Amino acid sequence: MSTTSDISSVVGETSPRKRQRNHDGVGLAEELKIEEYLYSIDAYRVTTAPFPLPYPLKLESAPRDLTDQFRANWHAIREMLHEQGFHDNWELFPVNLSKPGYLAGHPPRPTVMAHVKGPCSRLAPFRDHLNRFLVAKGIFADVEVVDVDNCYQPGFFAIPPSHPAVEVYEKIRPQLLKQLRTQIPFEWTSLTLALLGRELYAASPSIVVTVNQQSSHNWFDLLAWVRALVSRNSPSGLAINVDFIPGRFDSSPKHFTPSQGENEVLGKHQFKSCGADGLFPLGLSIGESGQSRAGTMGGLVNFTLNGQTYKCGITNHHVIQPTVSGNEVDSRANQFGVPISQTDKLSTRMEVFASNDVAATVLFVDEEVAEVETTVAGLEETALRAELKHGKVPETLQVVLETLLSQLPLPLGNVLCSSGQGVWEGRLQDWALIELSNEALALMEPTVDMDRVWRMIDRSPPSPALVAARAAEQVIFPEKRFGQIVPGKWYTRTGRTSVVSGIANGVHVCMNWTANDMIRYDLSGSAVTMEHSETEEHLIIAQTEQSMPMSQMFGLPGDSGSLLLDQHGTICGLYYGNVTRWAEADGWVKGNAGLAMSMDDVEKGMKSRLGSDIVLSPAY
Repeated sequence: MSTTSDISSVVGETSPRKRQRNHDGVGLAEELKIEEYLYSIDAYRVTTAPFPLPYPLKLESAPRDLTDQFRANWHAIREMLHEQGFHDNWELFPVNLSKPGYLAGHPPRPTVMAHVKGPCSRLAPFRDHLNRFLVAKGIFADVEVVDVDNCYQPGFFAIPPSHPAVEVYEKIRPQLLKQLRTQIPFEWTSLTLALLGRELYAASPSIVVTVNQQSSHNWFDLLAWVRALVSRNSPSGLAINVDFIPGRFDSSPKHFTPSQGENEVLGKHQFKSCGADGLFPLGLSIGESGQSRAGTMGGLVNFTLNGQTYKCGITNHHVIQPTVSGNEVDSRANQFGVPISQTDKLSTRMEVFASNDVAATVLFVDEEVAEVETTVAGLEETALRAELKHGKVPETLQVVLETLLSQLPLPLGNVLCSSGQGVWEGRLQDWALIELSNEALALMEPTVDMDRVWRMIDRSPPSPALVAARAAEQVIFPEKRFGQIVPGKWYTRTGRTSVVSGIANGVHVCMNWTANDMIRYDLSGSAVTMEHSETEEHLIIAQTEQSMPMSQMFGLPGDSGSLLLDQHGTICGLYYGNVTRWAEADGWVKGNAGLAMSMDDVEKGMKSRLGSDIVLSPAY
């Protein structure tokens, strides 16, 4: 183990808050919770809160009594701060501060917050003077002083596979894993190399270790060990950072509000799936009959076994796993999957759309129809008004409402087979096939319309530049085969909530399923032991080729089961979850790094589970 002096030489100038740490009485050689560690290295934030939560945080209106006290004393507070030499590079306001979904992140704490703009080397004196003044006035609240533009809240960006840091990381990765298994076996949840920063242009390569919330360790000691390992194996001039961040696997990032249960999935209108032709496109909202949870049926595939071909919808196993176990097949499904011989015995019955989404879609279409009718009624009596009043705009919406929505939710069919919660061949296995009924199949679009996909893509931030350039390639239909996820390439996820593009990270992410509290099973149905619970997964990071903030999400609740398409429309992957950063100011517990299985791994997994003679192919 490194000594404290060794740590000081490694941390040195890269920890600008070292003097502040000593001022606050936090030493370098002690065991800290991960949240305390992140606070201690942040040169741009000080607080009186007993347990500083990692940024970003959710800001809401302060309690009325705090607001009234603050307003009554505002001029005195301002005068006091000016007398102490703190002039007008700050904004001061009362607020309720919280981090929904995070341990100890709720309920909100009343706080007087100061946002500092520009250089300020005296954050701690600012906090202390303000806190003493408030206490003297009988105002009891936390005091938080932060430079929001520079405080520690990094975002993930994909590192190119050709970056020189990749070679160094791949060389030292076995030693890193060994150290993590030894030092923090139940705390670390994932390991990868990525670009970290507030914006893409300022991001730099970093070895990223996500750990469980409130994990305790001597993080500075571990930091020194990793940095020393990097230094011994890096060429001169190559800088690779090391970051420990709270985070873990989440198959359904959740949204938390004070009036909402922790596992409730908000309804999302599916108007994008209600085409005028009455056909459903890729990324279809599906749900279990009688339950509120939602998922995505990615698209159509052909599954051939023993000369018989089934036309199926593909999704994740955890999407079709029954909420309530009703029989032995249900109770054994996570462990052994759903075998074809027991297709009709799984109690799950999947529907289009998920029940919450049906209600949200009906409401949305009602509002759209009302808006169009109001607009038409307000036009002057002209030929145009007559044409609109009796024309296709309201008529199309009305047809969608009356014919399609009145029939929803529609039954999809039986689950044909699934992986269970599997780990084999070094990859997570989380797939399921739903054998579609003839009625459901007749409602599915027969082709992948990439022009429609590009039109639906989330354009905030803008879509990647390759979207604008793809017309020159004159590619109309995808190939009649699956592709695979290739590091450094762009992919588009088409799901229940959105259509989003991202880049496959230049290296895989190593997931520690034991620390993620996920019981996984091998092919024999035995629970995998800790030493075999790690897998290497594809990390898809939502970003564009333009400078952007860190908060773009790759997947939201109910997007599990989405397909990943390349720019030609070839199906390359199956999305199943995120590496969650436990961060965001708007209440979402989320991360912009998605996890996906490459289609070649899906097919290999099916062959291992169901037999080597199966054939899986796109049904488009």
